[in-house]
Amino acid sequence: MPKIYEYFGIYLLFYSNDHEPIHVHAITKDGREMKVTFHIKNSKITRIVYQDVKGKKSLTKPQLKNLKNLVQQEKLQIVNAWIKFFILKDRIKLRKITKKIK
Repeated sequence: MPKIYEYFGIYLLFYSNDHEPIHVHAITKDGREMKVTFHIKNSKITRIVYQDVKGKKSLTKPQLKNLKNLVQQEKLQIVNAWIKFFILKDRIKLRKITKKIK
């Protein structure tokens, strides 16, 4: 389960047995979880969908805002990390972001 980002108490990660469509799981230090799915058409991200995970607590409003800011800024890098891990079978390094994204 490679973690790709850590940002103010939120971890973005892939489950190692995950599937398409391209998506990441956002898990907080307090046990909340959300799935973020990337819809891609003609090599462009056309839509990003944020979904609560059944059986898990929803992110708080501040956590969701932080998550959306992170995903918006890093969306291409997240998709590239998916390709690197699942297609190219390469390792992913955790990237810690310590400055607030607006």
